[in-house]
Amino acid sequence: MKTDVELAVLSAAELGVESDESSLSDVYERARQVGLELCPAEVGPQLRLDYRNQPRGEALDIAMEPVATYSGDPTILTLVNWGTGLLLIGRDGRSESRVNRISRFVFALPTNGGLEAVRGPQTVPTFSEQTNQAPKGGL
Repeated sequence: MKTDVELAVLSAAELGVESDESSLSDVYERARQVGLELCPAEVGPQLRLDYRNQPRGEALDIAMEPVATYSGDPTILTLVNWGTGLLLIGRDGRSESRVNRISRFVFALPTNGGLEAVRGPQTVPTFSEQTNQAPKGGL
């Protein structure tokens, strides 16, 4: 089943986070207050495949409910280009983990039906994309 998700990229500062560092849960709460939603976990891998011209030095955290690693640690996904190739890595997904105010997050824009992950052997979500660049957005 195809799922279209519109995305917005905002820093913690653009969301109104004023301190130099805050918790991940504070960033998520502020995003909800301005009407943004967390992304389904599938957004990270699909965006990594689609966003091939990510600028060197850019890191984008996927705003999502954490998934557990093999050891049970909560993890969120981050798209990075450190100049050695395009990567999708895990980052501390604990609600109390510290986030710098310049950290940039990918959020989902609200939809009428709400977002939810669909599981099944044939399910491959896709995402709306006008260009090969990561979606830019603002409030």
